[in-house]
Amino acid sequence: MSNDDQLDEQLRRMAERSMERRAAVVDTDAALSDHQARLDRPRTSEDSGRRWLAAAAAVGVVAAGIAAIAWARDADAPNLVATETVATSPSTTELVSTTTAPPNATTTTASGGTTGASASPGTVRAGETVGITPAGSVQRTCLDIATLVQTGAGQPLTVGQIVGGDWVPAPGAGAPVTYPACLGTTSDESVSVTVPANVPAGEYDLCITEPANPAGCATITIIEPVATDHASTPPEPVRRPVFDPEICEADSALEGDSIEQPVVFFAKPSEFPVPLQVFADPDLGAAGPIVMVMRFRDRPDDAIVGSGVDENVVELTNTSIRIRVLDDGTGEATWTADDGTTGYLRSRNVDTEGLAKTILTATVREQDAPIPGFDFFSNQEQEITTNINGQLELTAEAMNTDLPGSFRTTECTVQSTGFVYRTTVLDGGAVLRVAAVLDRPAPLEVGQFNDSVIIINGNPSEAAPSIEDLRNATDLQWDALLDR
Repeated sequence: MSNDDQLDEQLRRMAERSMERRAAVVDTDAALSDHQARLDRPRTSEDSGRRWLAAAAAVGVVAAGIAAIAWARDADAPNLVATETVATSPSTTELVSTTTAPPNATTTTASGGTTGASASPGTVRAGETVGITPAGSVQRTCLDIATLVQTGAGQPLTVGQIVGGDWVPAPGAGAPVTYPACLGTTSDESVSVTVPANVPAGEYDLCITEPANPAGCATITIIEPVATDHASTPPEPVRRPVFDPEICEADSALEGDSIEQPVVFFAKPSEFPVPLQVFADPDLGAAGPIVMVMRFRDRPDDAIVGSGVDENVVELTNTSIRIRVLDDGTGEATWTADDGTTGYLRSRNVDTEGLAKTILTATVREQDAPIPGFDFFSNQEQEITTNINGQLELTAEAMNTDLPGSFRTTECTVQSTGFVYRTTVLDGGAVLRVAAVLDRPAPLEVGQFNDSVIIINGNPSEAAPSIEDLRNATDLQWDALLDR
């Protein structure tokens, strides 16, 4: 069947349904009596005039219908779906995209400030998300397009639409806006609408239906985005990290309220529990220079770091120690301990000399020790020391089988560069926080706040987001990001 045949068939079925509905409400006895009375009444010239006017109106309706069908059959037109509008006035068949007209037009569909839906929250910052709960089951606009109608003194004014997360202003003050000619979802469920950062501040009716239906419109107040001067500090604690959209627009989120045990770091699994020892500046924690030392009982191949021609690898004479420190500050070292177990470490912003001195003084602990890692001694005094380069202390120890924690991660895009950045907030002990910083490419920025560490990864750029720009997402915004 051709497209024209399908359209003819659809229109025929719709016409039949319309006539059936009309027939169901007609009182046939009363209609026949009224018709007989008109036949028995003497005919006047006024009656003839009315009949001519009625005939002319019918011809006009038929002509308009033919023109609409001819437009819909245009080979260049998109695939349109004929939909039927049920109203108290004579029903029509909608064949094209509908519009909201200017407020001075008689066909305006603006809500006029009358709303039946509810908004949560009632005041939303541009760039954040608001939930619209309709007053009962409504047919939402196709593609869940949301329309903003400005209310107040005078008549309502349609100012634009939110389409796929983008702000599309009306072509002019109160000018018509268009909707796709397809059927939206019919539901009484709440809809989350993210207000783009460039929507003007003000009081609006936000409609998830066409504005003529107050059951799908809620009154909201939109306020300006947070002004950023790159001099503020993030709220403490930051639990659901996002930036204002003009800095870095959030794309998605991931969260975990627990971390699977045992935790495997640096893609080095072991059949045995692995002791972890952390050196850090007590004041800076994971945000400063850091070292994490591991001892493996079953990974002899890890005694080799890099290849023999790697210019970054330093081999200490008459030892098994190989150290590599990269330009971005990432360090790595391996060695074979006296008992044949393997020592391995990762570091950030610690030089080769500091790492070498630490490894040379390391001696193994007994395997039945609570943390069977290493003790570190001073070369001069042969006493246990917790110092690297005069600044780092052995601040924490743990086994990889006992590292409780939780995390929240978001990805965002800087529109001016297209670069994607990942921000993680991890809550946990000192060992887990340091390991989270080390077990990834060198971060752009690290911050520590109480028992949380904040890590930003991505391409270096003048437009890159900063920890100072972070804020907490609202409940609705976070839920929407988790669903992406």
